[in-house]
Amino acid sequence: MPSREKVHEIFKTLEQGFGPAFFAHVSDSVSWHGTGSDNPIGVTYSSKAETMRSFQRTGTVLREPWVPKVLHVLHDGGDTAAVELRARGVLKSGQEVVMEAAWFCEFQGEEIVKVRIYLDSALMKRLLDLAAAGK
Repeated sequence: MPSREKVHEIFKTLEQGFGPAFFAHVSDSVSWHGTGSDNPIGVTYSSKAETMRSFQRTGTVLREPWVPKVLHVLHDGGDTAAVELRARGVLKSGQEVVMEAAWFCEFQGEEIVKVRIYLDSALMKRLLDLAAAGK
């Protein structure tokens, strides 16, 4: 398990976007679960590739991509860490959107192997509806 500082360093890479710098720390066979009964991403993805595609879906409605900021990292020295994030993006319409989320991550060594995400499912549904409408 990485140290709290290393977990923070891994997640700080998200401040450059949901790209290769972050996903280099994610297992190819990650179990990635969005929580919630009425959450359009309330499913479990079983690979890094599937997970990355799910992030790309919301990106299609953004004029300016998500800019995440790490708010808190909670880590007690075991194999699990909780990370609170706030991501800002700008829709093609010019409207700013803010997504707040908490990610609970399980590590093997310094690699993320399991994630459970708690987020604003109503906002996610709205964004994916816009994406489906091509807006």
